[in-house]
Amino acid sequence: MLAGLHDIHLPEVTTTQASVIFWSDICAALGLAVAIAVTAALLLRALSKPQPDVRPLSLTQRVAALLKEPEDRARLELAKLLKSHHPDRFGALRISLYRRNDKPDPQFIAQEILRD
Repeated sequence: MLAGLHDIHLPEVTTTQASVIFWSDICAALGLAVAIAVTAALLLRALSKPQPDVRPLSLTQRVAALLKEPEDRARLELAKLLKSHHPDRFGALRISLYRRNDKPDPQFIAQEILRD
């Protein structure tokens, strides 16, 4: 069995082929090293970035921000807020929200939300 292994020989490699193989191995190693370094840098950046202190907006701040939106969007979002905070008041306004020409003013919906 060992005698069969003695007959195995690697193919002859010329000098040109050897230099091409050497440089391709170097390029592959550098590419892999760069990919690992970029991945590690992005991961460390994501983990070490301080998280901002995010506090939820108060109801008054949310209403004020929505009043700056276009009228149709403001009306829709304010109606959602009214429904979640004061379902009874929303029930009274619901019919007027679906009229084509006589929709309530966003300012009026905002007053209904903030009225306590």
